[in-house]
Amino acid sequence: MSRKTDVFEKLDYADHQHNELCKNILTAGFERCEIKFLRHLAAGILATSREVFDYCANDIADIHIAPYDGEILAKIQNGKIRPYFPLNTRSLATGSGGIFVRLKNANAALYEYLSSFVGMVEGKVGRSGTLFNYGDLEDMSNMVNRKKHDIVIAVRPSGSGMIYAKCDGFEMMVPFAEQRGFSRITVSPELNHVVGDHYIFETNGRDVMTFTMYCKNLARMIMSDIYDKFIP
Repeated sequence: MSRKTDVFEKLDYADHQHNELCKNILTAGFERCEIKFLRHLAAGILATSREVFDYCANDIADIHIAPYDGEILAKIQNGKIRPYFPLNTRSLATGSGGIFVRLKNANAALYEYLSSFVGMVEGKVGRSGTLFNYGDLEDMSNMVNRKKHDIVIAVRPSGSGMIYAKCDGFEMMVPFAEQRGFSRITVSPELNHVVGDHYIFETNGRDVMTFTMYCKNLARMIMSDIYDKFIP
């Protein structure tokens, strides 16, 4: 039995965390107060989005490799191998004790998918038809790994400001620094709005709401690719 249910429940939880993150940022923007749990919510979204990749890696090992390779099966059962999802060419060739390179024979189509995937991560290629970039997954992984070694994922105001606006149930947050091709932003006088802080990650300077949203949504797309095509 695969971990598919757990994977998508975790991604649903990341969606829930992101909603909380956005709600807290909006509330604090209007009330000019400290944002509750900002860095913890942001770190949680990234950690959850990263974790599903290794759930999937274990499914690939259990379903497509171990049943046909007694040595790998024994090492997994004895806890001597822990499969980690390949995010670069090196890990696909030799990572996790050489597990995933064995897909060349065990499931060539899945190996080709993973080869293409790591190539897009390393090349920082955009996902076709979306604003998402595969290179963000490397950033996400590095940030989560640093957090595991007691370096807190830090968030700080960017200094460029953000418009917080709402009217008749409609709510919007527009960071000045994220605009492309616009030299000014005009806000209708009927729109209830304030200008407040815009928050970014210290490690990569990316907008907190946007980067976490990109990571969790891209993770969902990749998990859907793999579970729909390769894992029952």
